Amino acid sequence: YGWMFLILKGGVLFLLFIYGKIIHSLVKLHKSKELAPYSIILIAFLLLEYSHTNFNSYSRLIFMWIALSASSLVKNTKNEY
Repeated sequence: YGWMFLILKGGVLFLLFIYGKIIHSLVKLHKSKELAPYSIILIAFLLLEYSHTNFNSYSRLIFMWIALSASSLVKNTKNEY
């Protein structure tokens, strides 16, 4: 199981940090019109993570980090004037 692998590698704080970042990015990407397809990558990663360790597959990790970095392109509309 993927979540057990993360606990073994970095502890519970590492697990909370990684999943928190993924969920935060998922929400930001889902709200964006242009980058919404990247949220599908994160949803698929989270769903597949419960049945198998995805952190050992480099191709899946590359797609996950691309989706996470795409969420940094989304700007908050509340702070813009």
